[in-house]
Amino acid sequence: MEEKDNKENGEYIGEIKGGLRPSMKLVVMGIVDKKAKSIEVTLSTKPQEEETEGDVGLQLKVNFRDKAVQRNARLDGKWGSSENTLSFFPFAPGESFKVKFDSYYYDFTK
Repeated sequence: MEEKDNKENGEYIGEIKGGLRPSMKLVVMGIVDKKAKSIEVTLSTKPQEEETEGDVGLQLKVNFRDKAVQRNARLDGKWGSSENTLSFFPFAPGESFKVKFDSYYYDFTK
């Protein structure tokens, strides 16, 4: 996995060599800053052409002020319907978190 870490703004960018494939798992872990406003995890592809944007298989946005977790995806340049429903807010300032992404064969469709 290639990595780029920008500690000034808390940004981390990593590349999964060969891409995310069925049966692979991706785990994101950390400790939420006590004054955090948001966390964002985006799983995307590189664009096929220079002038276009790559697809986004999943964009996960955590908003601490609203206690909301938004999920969405972009395919062929078009964003889907945002999903926001959760039975509880699983993140807390100063606490550790672990988000696991499992990829399955039947979820890889276009």
